[in-house]
Amino acid sequence: MSAEGKARGWLSVADAARYASVAEQIIRVAVASGELPAYERPALRERDSALRRNMRVSIADVDTWVRDTWKPAEVGARVRDTRGPVEVVV
Repeated sequence: MSAEGKARGWLSVADAARYASVAEQIIRVAVASGELPAYERPALRERDSALRRNMRVSIADVDTWVRDTWKPAEVGARVRDTRGPVEVVV
């Protein structure tokens, strides 16, 4: 994550994904659906590939998106183990 970008409050899609602990595609889908606002750097609008690489999201918007779209964890909830029985070898 770029220290300069983070200090200014802006993240690339890749950095936003790392910040939120999700895949980049999740961030791109959230941006495409309008759930997560994104902004482009104006000097690089000519090429589609440049636009994709230069899209930025604000840290505050990522935090709001997480709070608004993620379900709060239940305290004391147990995660069901779907792997089946575990054999312990001593």
